[in-house]
Amino acid sequence: MGQVGLFVFASLHSILLATIGLIFLVIRERGTPWGLPRQLGIGFLVSAIASVQIFLGLTQETPLMATSGRALSLIGLALTLDGLADSCRVPLLRLWLAIGTGLMVVVQAVLSLGLGREPAAFGLTNAGYAVYGVLLLWVARALPKADHRIGGVLLVATGIALIANPIIRVVAIAMGVVPIAAPTLFMAIVMVGTIIVAVLLAVTALVLVAERHAAHTAREADRDSLTGLVARRVFDRQSQHEFSRWQRHRQPFALILFDIDHFKQVNDTHGHAVGDEALKLVATIGQTELRPTDLFARIGGDEFVVLCPDTTPEDARVLAGRMLQRLRTTPLMSGAATVSLTGSFGIGGPDSATRSITEVMKRADDAAYTAKRGGRDQVVIFTAVPG
Repeated sequence: MGQVGLFVFASLHSILLATIGLIFLVIRERGTPWGLPRQLGIGFLVSAIASVQIFLGLTQETPLMATSGRALSLIGLALTLDGLADSCRVPLLRLWLAIGTGLMVVVQAVLSLGLGREPAAFGLTNAGYAVYGVLLLWVARALPKADHRIGGVLLVATGIALIANPIIRVVAIAMGVVPIAAPTLFMAIVMVGTIIVAVLLAVTALVLVAERHAAHTAREADRDSLTGLVARRVFDRQSQHEFSRWQRHRQPFALILFDIDHFKQVNDTHGHAVGDEALKLVATIGQTELRPTDLFARIGGDEFVVLCPDTTPEDARVLAGRMLQRLRTTPLMSGAATVSLTGSFGIGGPDSATRSITEVMKRADDAAYTAKRGGRDQVVIFTAVPG
């Protein structure tokens, strides 16, 4: 590759890095929900500047330019690594990363400019790249696998590429393709490797952030936006799973179905804002009184349901009684007025004749209806009518 061709290649490489960095920063500053960390874009921009300086330093045999370029490349890669870890919410020892990068920058500068040992400075910088690759593999290992199936694979590939890239450079030197003797060929090898790493880093960053955003959206869809309780579809899925477990192993479970007594009257008298506060209060009481294994869901309007695994209907009655007592004794303030709340609770469980979770749900619903007909503000267990 001639000097002109290498210059064009180096320019395109720097433009690629700068373009990626600018795109990341624009996405960040436009306030998109993706939440790209700022250090990702800055890292690519710094790497673009480093690429230009390294090219000029090697082709013009200017040690100061090459040394500063290597220093910037270490800093740019450290920023990118930190941004990748931040984008997938993996804790990284940022202080130690900064200290380690700073030490490598200083030592390689001393070796190159102070002691005149350019090969040693070059080797140290490449060792730093390999260390960053190992750190990427560590980040990949710490990723939530359910949220980052593709991103995790790409992160591993990027880490391996970062480790392999300096090894290829060392092999090139061992074969006689050294920076001073053959700078153009050496720079071509360096830039091919760095372009591959840069593209992998950019694609990995976008995939990781996209996967995190998709996982967050899915989790939000699984939650009731007002109360923070799980949504109906999550309850349906988990209750079906619990019913299947009961069919296989006869492990008992119970459903507690209830709603707020005279909720429409609360809305009509005090306004929908107070009605919303009433729903939030019920959610808070349930989260306090229920056990960690219980699944508490809002399934519509003022209707709530609790899935109680490994629980008989009689034991569920105790849980429901605690919730009802807390509801009675926890007043809701509406301006100067105090709103008292109660609920009608129905409990259902499976028996040998039960064929589906829908039947269990209907039993709990029938029991709640019985509680309402009996004057509300009570807990009723479903009782089958003989015959």
